[in-house]
Amino acid sequence: MEHIILVSGKWKVQKTKWLSDVDNERGSILVAANEDTRLEDFVKIILEDYGVDFAENDVELRYLLPKQNQHKQSIDTPPVKIGNDRQFYAFLGLCKVENVRLCVEFKVNRIGGKGAVEYQKQPIQGDEPLCEDEEDTDEEGDRFDYCDDSDGATSDDENFTTYGIPPDHVEEVQGSSTNMISARVVKTQEREPPMSISDLRLKR
Repeated sequence: MEHIILVSGKWKVQKTKWLSDVDNERGSILVAANEDTRLEDFVKIILEDYGVDFAENDVELRYLLPKQNQHKQSIDTPPVKIGNDRQFYAFLGLCKVENVRLCVEFKVNRIGGKGAVEYQKQPIQGDEPLCEDEEDTDEEGDRFDYCDDSDGATSDDENFTTYGIPPDHVEEVQGSSTNMISARVVKTQEREPPMSISDLRLKR
């Protein structure tokens, strides 16, 4: 039985050197495993001990080779990834001779993330989209019909005195097809000029 130290964080490269950026909030845990432990079960133990939801998160396991093996490799060689049982058993064999720290990185999986996004996009039931333009039930021609003026007269009355025409010289003529009422002004007859005194005498 091997006791493996797991540290929550992620690897990052600085210049030509790989460093582990530790998540201080989650910290590190100690997990026991042996050759009978499957990688799937090992990952479940990690999720349970860290209190992470396995349905929404994936686990990525990586580690650096021991220092005595690094001189044989390039300095910028990335950390070794554990992705199946065979790679996991190789890591356990290395832990028997070396103290290797395993870095655990939690990533939100695509299925959980996509489901959350789709849920946010769903409209709330019962809400109807608002129309930007609503129909105006009032017609333009009816807005000013039957409006009373400030002096008590309606829009059907016309004050002809403002035009200098007496009302008694106006006749209303009924239109044919349009039923429109038009005003016709009757011309006043011209009066004869007054007679002079001399004309009156001659007339007698």
